[in-house]
Amino acid sequence: MNRSKIIVTTAAVLILIAAALCATIFCNKKQEPAEINSGEGSVVFNAEETENSILHFSAAPYEFINAFNKAYKTDKGTDFLPAISEWTASDYTESDGRETALYTFSREPDIWSLPTVSVYSFLDDDYIREISLNFDDHSYSPNLFNQYEELCYYAIKAIMPDLSGDEIKAIYQDLNQKAYDFITTTPYSLNVSPSIIYYKDSIGLYPYFAIGERMRLCIVPVTNEYLKQLKDQGAQATEISEFLEFSQV
Repeated sequence: MNRSKIIVTTAAVLILIAAALCATIFCNKKQEPAEINSGEGSVVFNAEETENSILHFSAAPYEFINAFNKAYKTDKGTDFLPAISEWTASDYTESDGRETALYTFSREPDIWSLPTVSVYSFLDDDYIREISLNFDDHSYSPNLFNQYEELCYYAIKAIMPDLSGDEIKAIYQDLNQKAYDFITTTPYSLNVSPSIIYYKDSIGLYPYFAIGERMRLCIVPVTNEYLKQLKDQGAQATEISEFLEFSQV
């Protein structure tokens, strides 16, 4: 074999090797479960305000997903929530003017009666405005309600990891009962004023059940000013530690 043929053959081999390496890297990147990392540490859900005084959490949807899956995986050995890119996404119109995305997850989207998880976040910076756990009471069954309560449990565990299982159970059971006690005719929106809210640091939990809609357990950012505003409007605002002490959990 002369020298020119050796050079051509060597170049062809190098090209094939390079192509194989590129294909391997590309395939590996496609297979990465982006945004899912349930082994990460706890996420702090602080309350912050935009320039026009709209409250939001200092966390993005993927951070809530990671925190939820971390809690769920500890008990179940597997993740529950997929990456946010796999949730059903839609634009959400709110009267405050900030463009908001609504992400909703159900294990079987075609089965309307299954409980769902919703995350509302800003379109421009992805911070979470509110998290809503939703139950179709019109199709009530003990099994479906148990699934809904499981969502409530792990969502609260994700954002308040220092609470015990019994404390979390007492909180969501009480709030879910109060959803029935405070049924309203006002449709749900991000700016509704809850009748009752439990809070811990920067996190608030409130039930909401409008006639004709799903029952909800909502997770919202709170500040002292916001809590004072609710109290002035007649809402019952209770610190979670006080509720737990009264409940003797």
